[in-house]
Amino acid sequence: MQLAAQVRAALSQIDKSRSAERIETLDTKIHKQANALRYVAGLMGIFGFIALILAAVGVYAVMAHSVMERRHEIGIRMALGARPAEVLRTVMSRGIALTAASLAIGIPLALALSLMLSSLLYGVRAWDLVTFIAVPLVLASIALAASYIPARRATRVDPTVVLRYE
Repeated sequence: MQLAAQVRAALSQIDKSRSAERIETLDTKIHKQANALRYVAGLMGIFGFIALILAAVGVYAVMAHSVMERRHEIGIRMALGARPAEVLRTVMSRGIALTAASLAIGIPLALALSLMLSSLLYGVRAWDLVTFIAVPLVLASIALAASYIPARRATRVDPTVVLRYE
């Protein structure tokens, strides 16, 4: 920035109609561009968090609906002597199976998309070990927690109430 006055004087000598109004250092220019990228990264983080919440609500809704549909079956099983732990295990096994199937489909798709993005964007790596381990673990934990709540509710089904409506 110490040379800004000299650059302006040299430009005015070459062409009077041109002026150097905005002279800035390379560090300032890079910082301004990085701020825009930080803003976009922050938005992507917010959208990712919203997607995570929507996924958790969706898994909870599917599992709650499944338990509601199977309420009569669960009540009959409990009337025939099934323990609450067995009912919990049965309902949770379905949630675990759905979570495992989702991860088995999602992880290879995510890897394929990251390979595509790495070829299109500079500085984007295709394989980030932390991401490909942490994100599936977080998603699996949320899916299992969302499955546990309806499964726990299934253990409280009163067989007499269910059988009365059969």
